[in-house]
Amino acid sequence: MSDPSKPLKNAKHELFVQNRVSGMTMLAAHGAAGYKANAANAAKITRKDNVRARMDYLMHRGAETAGITAGFVLDGLRDNYLRATGQMAVNVGLVGVEGEPILNEDGTQKVGQELVRDLHAGNKALELLGKHLGVFEEKETGGSVAVTILYPLQKETHQIIEGTHDEEK
Repeated sequence: MSDPSKPLKNAKHELFVQNRVSGMTMLAAHGAAGYKANAANAAKITRKDNVRARMDYLMHRGAETAGITAGFVLDGLRDNYLRATGQMAVNVGLVGVEGEPILNEDGTQKVGQELVRDLHAGNKALELLGKHLGVFEEKETGGSVAVTILYPLQKETHQIIEGTHDEEK
């Protein structure tokens, strides 16, 4: 297999990969790479080992460039969970009785803090944390997904929520 840090030898495949990494759908990327857009052919290209390796390399490099690490994502999920369950205040712009913004002397809107409860968002944050930690085992069952909890929330999960987890940032 070729070096994934180097462009693919097939120029259309390379353009397809570049388009996918930039956010295009598989079908749109296939058409933009010079092919007659076809979902089956696009999927076939995507399954090629060298294409997959190149795409993974470019996506990983892009995440590193943007400073997105597992620690960054886990910190964000933890903060989302804490905000959603009312354990962390959220900054909000202050408004008067009539709904007009309350301004500071320099003309910027005053900011206050309030506690918010959004249990759906809190549950989603916990679900994503659990998936990252391998807490769940997913099984497809005829169009739906059955989730089995492999073990209860352990010390590592609580450390993430409390912000004391040592994962590399």
